[in-house]
Amino acid sequence: MDPIVSILLPVYKTAQFLQEALDSLLSQTFTDYEIIVLNDCSPDNAEEILDQYDDPRIVRYLGPQNQGLANILNVGISMARGRFIARMDSDDISLPERLATQVNYLKTHPDIDLCSCGMRLFGAKDGTWVRQSDPEQVKITALFFSPILHASSVWRKESFEKYDLRFRQGMVPAEDYDLWCRALEKGLKLVNIPDCLYLYRIRPNQATENTERTSCKEIEIKKEFLNALYPTLKEVDLDSILKLNSITDPVLFKDTASRLVEANNQCPFFDKSILSKRLEKHHQALMSQSLQQKFTWKQFMTLKPKEMIRWMGITPFILKNFRHINKAATLRLRKYNTNQRGFSAIAMKGANVSLAPTSSLTVDRGRLSLNAKWDRKDPFHSLLVISDGARLICENSFDIYSGAKVYVNKGATLKLGGGYINHNLNLSCFESITIGKGVVISENVTIRDNDDHTVAGSSRPMTQAITIGDHVWIGMNVTILKGVTIGNGAIIAAGAIVTQDVPDNSLAGGVPAKVLKTGISWY
Repeated sequence: MDPIVSILLPVYKTAQFLQEALDSLLSQTFTDYEIIVLNDCSPDNAEEILDQYDDPRIVRYLGPQNQGLANILNVGISMARGRFIARMDSDDISLPERLATQVNYLKTHPDIDLCSCGMRLFGAKDGTWVRQSDPEQVKITALFFSPILHASSVWRKESFEKYDLRFRQGMVPAEDYDLWCRALEKGLKLVNIPDCLYLYRIRPNQATENTERTSCKEIEIKKEFLNALYPTLKEVDLDSILKLNSITDPVLFKDTASRLVEANNQCPFFDKSILSKRLEKHHQALMSQSLQQKFTWKQFMTLKPKEMIRWMGITPFILKNFRHINKAATLRLRKYNTNQRGFSAIAMKGANVSLAPTSSLTVDRGRLSLNAKWDRKDPFHSLLVISDGARLICENSFDIYSGAKVYVNKGATLKLGGGYINHNLNLSCFESITIGKGVVISENVTIRDNDDHTVAGSSRPMTQAITIGDHVWIGMNVTILKGVTIGNGAIIAAGAIVTQDVPDNSLAGGVPAKVLKTGISWY
C-alpha cells in the first residue's frame, strides 16, 4: 500500500548532520510516509550513516554521478509514491508535529495545492522566517522574492504533475523560486501556515546568502514570470517593474508601482484591491524611511495617520485593533540593531488590549503578536490586560495565538523570552511569570501564579513566581500553578497539572505532574 507522504531528502556534504535530520523525521507523530534519501554522490560517509538504519520507510537512491540539486529532486519526484510530496534538507530538523499539521491542513483545505510552515533559524544565525498565509498575498510576494519556504513545503503531487511542474537545474540556486512562480502562473494556490515547525540550520557561507549568482537568477525568474502574466507589457515597463524590490526612492517606487497596477488592470492576475494596498503600504514605508534621512513637513503630511505614528516611534501597533490604550501608558518598541529597524507589537484582528495609565509594554527585539491565526475564518478573540504598575516585557519574537486571555495584574511582571503559545491560553500574572526562549506551548494551557483564595490555617503564600526555562515544550490542556520552576529543555506531557519543580531536560506528566524520565532532549 502506498504511503500518504513522500519526503524528499537530498544529501550532499551534510553527513555530519544527517542522523539528526533522519531521527527528527522518524520521530514524527504522523507515520504514514516514506523518506526518499537522494544521495547525490556526497563525498563523505553519508552511506555509512544510512547503513545504520533498518526502517522500511527509508528508500535510498545513490546517483551514478553528481547531478545537481534540481535534477536529484526530480529523481525523487519520479520515485515518490505518496499523494503528498514533502521537502526537507538533510542538515535541518523537523519538529514532531510538522507532517501531521501540514498534511491535516492540505486535507482540510482541498483548494490549496501547497503549504509550507514557519522556520526557526539556528546555528550561525537565529531568528524566525514566516511568510504570508493568504494565497493572494503569496502571489504578490512572488514579484519581490520567493514566496514559499522551500525546505518546509508539502504539496499535492497530482496538482504539480497536471502541469508537468518540475525543478529546473538551470535555475539553481533559485530553483524553488522558479518552480513556485510557474505554479502560480498555472493557477495553483500556495500558502504558508504560521507555526514554526521546522528548524533551519544556518551555516557559515551558506548557499542561501545573497550572492550575485542568486540575484541574476531571481531577475531571470521574475522576467519570465511577468512575461507570462503580461505578454503585451512594454520592455521599458518590464525593466522598471523588475527593479521594484530594490527601489528606495518613494517617488520612483510609486511611478513604477502604477505601471504594474496598469498592466494588471489590462490582464488581471492579482486581486486589484489587495495589490494596490500592498504596494501603497510599501510606498508609505519608503516615505517614512526617506523622512528619517531628511525631514520635511510637506512629505510628512503625505503619510497616512498610522504611518505618521509609526515614524514617530510608537507604532508597530496596528491601532484599529487595540482598545482602551491610556495615553499615559508606556509603550517601548526598542530599536536594537545597526540598521535601526523598529520592533513591533501587533494585535491581530479580534484582539482587545487594555493598558492602564502606569503600565508598560516593552518589545526589545522581534515582535509580539496577539491573536495570531492559523486560518482567516478563525472566530476566536483574545484579550490582553496590563494593570497599573504592571509590566509586560517581550525579549524576542513571541506569538500568542487566538482565544488567549492574558492578565498582568497590578504591580506584576510578565516576561516573554521567545517562541509561541497556541490557541486558548489562560494566563494570570499577579507577581512574576517568566517564560524563556525557544518555548513551544500547545493549546488550552493555563498558567497562574496565584490561588485567588487561601485555605484557612495554611502558611503557604497565596502568590508565588513561576519560571519556565528555555526550550521548553508544554503539551495541550496543561495547568501550571504558583511557585513552579520548569527547567531548560523540559517537556510537560498533555493534561498534566504542574505543582512542583521540573528539572532540566526532564519529561513530566500526570495529575499532579511527576518526573517520568530524565536526560531527554527534543527538537
